[in-house]
Amino acid sequence: MCGITGFAGLNDKARIRRMTSAIVHRGPDDFGYFSDKNIELGNRRLAIIDLSKKGHQPMSNEDGDVWITYNGEIYNFQPLCHELEARGHKFKSDTDTETIVHAYEEYGEECVQKLNGMFAFAIWDARKGKKQLFLARDRIGIKPLYYTYDGKMLAFASEIKALLEFGIKREVDRRALSNYLTYTYTPGPLTMLKDVKKLMPGHLLVYENGKIKIKRYWDFNFRPEDGNEEHYSKLLLKTLKESVKRHLIADVPVGHFLSGGIDSSSILAMISIIRKEEGDAGRIRTFSIGFGSREVQSELGYARNVAERFRTDHQEIVVDEKSIRNFPRILWSMDEPMPNITLIPLYEMAKAARNSVKVVTTGNAGDELFAGYRQHSMIYRGKKYYNRFPYIFESKLTSATASILGKCVPGNRIRRYARFAKEFLPSLKNEAEAYNKLVYLDFDENEKRNLFWKRAKIGSDNITADILKKKGNLLNNLTLIDLKYTLPDQYLLNDDKLTMANSLESRVPFLDNAMLDFAQRLPPHLKLRGKESKYILKRAMARILPKETIKRRKYGFTAPLSEWYGTYLYDAAHVFLAESEVVRQGFFNKDYIGRLMQNSKDDVEKINKIILLLTFEIWHRMFIDGERPEKVEL
Repeated sequence: MCGITGFAGLNDKARIRRMTSAIVHRGPDDFGYFSDKNIELGNRRLAIIDLSKKGHQPMSNEDGDVWITYNGEIYNFQPLCHELEARGHKFKSDTDTETIVHAYEEYGEECVQKLNGMFAFAIWDARKGKKQLFLARDRIGIKPLYYTYDGKMLAFASEIKALLEFGIKREVDRRALSNYLTYTYTPGPLTMLKDVKKLMPGHLLVYENGKIKIKRYWDFNFRPEDGNEEHYSKLLLKTLKESVKRHLIADVPVGHFLSGGIDSSSILAMISIIRKEEGDAGRIRTFSIGFGSREVQSELGYARNVAERFRTDHQEIVVDEKSIRNFPRILWSMDEPMPNITLIPLYEMAKAARNSVKVVTTGNAGDELFAGYRQHSMIYRGKKYYNRFPYIFESKLTSATASILGKCVPGNRIRRYARFAKEFLPSLKNEAEAYNKLVYLDFDENEKRNLFWKRAKIGSDNITADILKKKGNLLNNLTLIDLKYTLPDQYLLNDDKLTMANSLESRVPFLDNAMLDFAQRLPPHLKLRGKESKYILKRAMARILPKETIKRRKYGFTAPLSEWYGTYLYDAAHVFLAESEVVRQGFFNKDYIGRLMQNSKDDVEKINKIILLLTFEIWHRMFIDGERPEKVEL
C-alpha cells in the first residue's frame, strides 16, 4: 500500500517532491522518485509485503526501461510470479510490485486482466518504439486515482491534495456541486475541482505523444446460473474462505474491523477457521466503535458477542461530540466534501487500530453484492405490488390518507413515515425516481433552484436512470447503482482515505475477483427472498455464526446526528454559514440558507441539508481558498 504521484509532458524535480510530500501519511516507511525526459514519478511506501529495501519504489524491470509507481495489493501475485518465471522473467524481490512490472512486459495492457486485487498504478514504458505512460485502476475502485490533463501535460496522484501541489487551478466544478447536493457525494469521473477527474474503476489510461486514451477493461456482467440453495451455500463458503485467505497475505500484523453485523462477522469467522487450520494459536485483533449516546442503536454489544465467540483480542472505541472538532481535519484527509458525521468515529477507529496493526480486513461490500440495503428490497418488492395494483399506489385516496396521517397522527416519526409514503408509493411507477426518493435527493431540483442564485444554470447527472434503463433483472440493476457509484465514490473512498490518513491498509475480501464472479452468477432469488435480504449469505453462515447475528435486524451505521447538532453543530453551522465564503462567491442564496436554519434543531431533513452545506463550506475554505485544516476550527 502506498501513495503515488507523477506527471508527463515536463520535468520539474521540485514539483514532484512537493506532490509526493503532500501524501506522506500514505507511506511513511520509504519514498522515491524517478525522472526521465518529460516524465516524473514519485512514491511513498507503506511496507506490507517484503519489508526489505528491495521493495523500494519507483521500481523497474531488469533493463531499467519499464518503471512503475504503485498503490495496492495483488493477492494472486505468487502464482502469477511463478507463471512469469516459467516464461523467463527474473525476479529480484518478493513483492507484488515487481510482479506487475513483469506482467506488463509479458502481456502489455492486458496485464490488468491477470490481476486479482486492489490497485492504482502508473507504468512508464521507455522501451524502443514505446515512450508511453500507462495508468490503471482496479475493477471496483478500491484504490483511488485522480488525474488532470490540459491537452498536453498529464499529472496524476492518489490524492487531490498532491495535485494541488502540481499547481492546478482551484475552481469548483458546478455540475459536480449539483450532483453532490443530490447524491451527497460526487459520482465519477467528476470531482469537486473542475480540472481534476477520477480514473473510473475498471479503466485504464494511456498517455503518448501528449495525447490520452481512456478505455474500459472490465465491467459487470450478471449471468445467473442454475443451482439450488445447497449448491450455492457450499460454493459461497468455499469462495469466501479462499478470498479471505488471500487477503491475509502480509509480512506485518493484520487486524479486523468488526461491527457485529453478518458481513464483518462472516469475514472474522473465515479468518478464525483459516488460522486454526494453519495452527496459528494467536488471538485475532478486532476493533469496534460506538457512541456515548442513546439516540442511535449501539452495535458494540453485537460485536462483543461475536468477538467472544471467536476469542479475539477485542478493542472498543467510544466517541462523543467532542470528536466533532476533528471534522475539518478529517475532511482534509477525504479530498472531497463528504457530509457524513460517521467519518469521525471511523477515523478514530483507524487511528486506534494503527497502534497495534498495519493492515485490517473489513466486511465492506456485502450489502452491494447480496442486495442488503433497504432500497433493494423496498423497490424490488414494491414494484411487484405496483405492477399488480397500480391504481392503489396512484389513487387520490391513498395520497389523501397519507397526507392526513402526516399532519394529524401524534409522533414525529409516524408523521415523517406518512409524508414519505405519500411521495414514495406513486414514485414506484418509475424505479429511478423511487430509488432517488429512498436514497438521495437531500436537495431535489426545485430546492436546488431556490438554493442556487437565479442566474446560475447548473445541470446534474441522473446516474440511477442511466443504470435502471438497462435490460436485465431489476434487483441486479438496483445493486449495480451501488456497485458502480455509491461503493467506489463514497464507501470505498471513505475507507481508503480514513485508514491511509493513519498509515493503515484496509482490505475488502468481499471484492475479491472470485467473489465478484460468484455474485454475478448467483440467481437473484438467492440474494433477496421475500423480506429477507442477503439470503444466501445467511444460509451459508447459519452454522458458523451466533443465531442472533444471523437474525438481528440490520442497522445502518449512523452517528447521533440530531444530538450532536443540537449540542454543538448548530452553533458551528450558524457561524460558518453566516460567514459563508460560498455565499460571497455567488454559489448559494443567503436568504434561502437563513430560512433553512430557522427551527432546524428538531427537523432531521433540515439538519441533513445544513450538514451538506456546512461540509461544502469547510471543504471550500481548505481546497479552494487555501486555508490550512488546522486553521479551520469548528
